[in-house]
Amino acid sequence: MRYPPAMRAAWSAVVLSVALLAVACASGGGVATDEPPPVALHGTQVTPAVEMPGFELVGTDGQPLRSDDLRGRYVAVYFGYTHCPDVCPLTLSILKQAIDRLDPAEQDEVAVLMVAVDPERDTPEVLARYMGFFDPDFLAATGEPERVHEVLNSWGIQVTRQPQDGDRYSVSHPAAVYLLDREGRWVLAFDHSLTSEDIAADLHHLIAYGPPQAEVTAPGAGAGAAAASDSDGAARASGEERWFFALGDGSVLMREADGSERQVLPPWSEQPSPDDLAQGRTLGSREVAYDATAQTLWFADTHEAIHSINVTTGEPGLSIEGFADAALPGCGVADLSREFALLPGGRLIVPTLLGTTLVYHTSDGSMATALSPTAFGMPLLGDFRPFIAEGTSGWFADTTGILHAFDPHTWTQPEASLTLPDAPRTARIEIALSPDGGTIYYLAEDATLRAWDTTRAEPAEPPVTAPPDTRAIAVG
Repeated sequence: MRYPPAMRAAWSAVVLSVALLAVACASGGGVATDEPPPVALHGTQVTPAVEMPGFELVGTDGQPLRSDDLRGRYVAVYFGYTHCPDVCPLTLSILKQAIDRLDPAEQDEVAVLMVAVDPERDTPEVLARYMGFFDPDFLAATGEPERVHEVLNSWGIQVTRQPQDGDRYSVSHPAAVYLLDREGRWVLAFDHSLTSEDIAADLHHLIAYGPPQAEVTAPGAGAGAAAASDSDGAARASGEERWFFALGDGSVLMREADGSERQVLPPWSEQPSPDDLAQGRTLGSREVAYDATAQTLWFADTHEAIHSINVTTGEPGLSIEGFADAALPGCGVADLSREFALLPGGRLIVPTLLGTTLVYHTSDGSMATALSPTAFGMPLLGDFRPFIAEGTSGWFADTTGILHAFDPHTWTQPEASLTLPDAPRTARIEIALSPDGGTIYYLAEDATLRAWDTTRAEPAEPPVTAPPDTRAIAVG
């Protein structure tokens, strides 16, 4: 990690490139010389590996920094700014302490790079002084505001400026450290809960053995998924589905196959927050998903949490919380008042505002994996809506409301897309899949329930009608 002064300019250019490459998800790394010992990494492993667009910015010496220049070392990339009052200096201090815990040979294998999210104030000279407070070998990159924001957007990094008194402002930005491997791929995310000891331990293991190899099977594949599918196959084959309708007052109605109906969730007990309203979230826009095997309804509230309830007994189940602080800081705050879906095999998939997609176990709420912004075959920067049935049936809506098919076991995207008749042209389209994956149900622009036969590629007649003021639907 220590370089002669003459080399710092060259490495500066290298580091900046790697900074944005950090947003690429990957799982490969250096060559292991020995069989790696069993180890639980402290950071969150990010899969699959995806090559992201390169970039060029300016280092603290005023010279170009290119994304390809830092290949051959691990690079800890952080997106921050010098006027940050707390998170940025704390993060850089922890990184400094982590690097100091490595031996000199290991330090040579690691670089630290901060990409400025406030280029108007953070010039190369300002960044050089600031990074020097932590370690003179730490790198930083900036550039013309248009160029910096172009780079951030291309990598799915979103920042917002928040006015304060007078001409002052703060900048909201990702809080995670993105660790790139020697090939410039993102392999780990370090969140704010990790200590310098945790980060140093992960770096020590990666330098020695390389990143753990990710399994090819996607979340939900395997025996658990097969068992879940088989256990309720008979009921689904008979057409005895349950329907769920989330209404404008926040209540959720369950309709049985015989047409009987009862309320399984009461109306909202509180109003949306100002932040909810500012982002266009409306009262009653409660997202729902149903696990027929466990007879469990999953639903989102107005405080960025997902809860569950057994619809037969009425007993509350597991809750997954903490999204307002970003469960994986830096991967984006999840817009959970509207967006999540169930994966086969007992997992929840949660898209984030920054394009990264998070997957959680429904058994204990732990994170299973984090997927890159391009994991579904195209950059998903901002909102998108996934919805999935058992087996290999998966679809997601992009920001224009166009649906794209994908395989939820391999995350590959077949050459199939669909525009539903009279559907809203936005990712906010409300959609559910039939249990067999053959029919797409959706709320049209006029809020009526429509159906589309994916096999015949034509409209179909939905088996039910949605109650007035329906905002979200689920079936299982």
